[in-house]
Amino acid sequence: MMSPVHIVVVGVTALLALELLLNAVSAAVGLSVWRQRMHEIPRLDLSRGAELIVALYSVLGLVLLVVGLRSTPALLAGAVLALAGAGTVLTRQLRYGDRGRALGSYLTFTGSSLLLLVLAVLP
Repeated sequence: MMSPVHIVVVGVTALLALELLLNAVSAAVGLSVWRQRMHEIPRLDLSRGAELIVALYSVLGLVLLVVGLRSTPALLAGAVLALAGAGTVLTRQLRYGDRGRALGSYLTFTGSSLLLLVLAVLP
C-alpha cells in the first residue's frame, strides 16, 4: 500500500508531467496557440530555435519526472527543471505587473514543483 506522501508525489508528478508534455509538443510543432501564450504570459517572442530548446528542456524535465517515480535523484532533478521553468515565467509575470487570475497557472506549477522538491527529500 502506498503512503499518503507517495500518493501526493505521484499526483503532483502527474500534474507537472502533463504540463511539460503539452509544452514540449506545442513548442516542438510550433503551435500558434502556444506562441501566443508565450507572448502574452511571460512576454517572450521566441525564435524557432528557441522554441525547439524549450521543447527539449520540457522533454528532459518530463523524462526526469517519470524516471523520478523510481529514482529520487531523477525526481529532484525533474522538480528543479520544472521549478526553474515555472518560476521564470511567474517572475516575468510579476515583473510586468500581472495580478490575480493571470498568475494562477504558474503559481500552481511553481508551488507544485516546490512541493515535489520537499516531498522528494522526506524519508
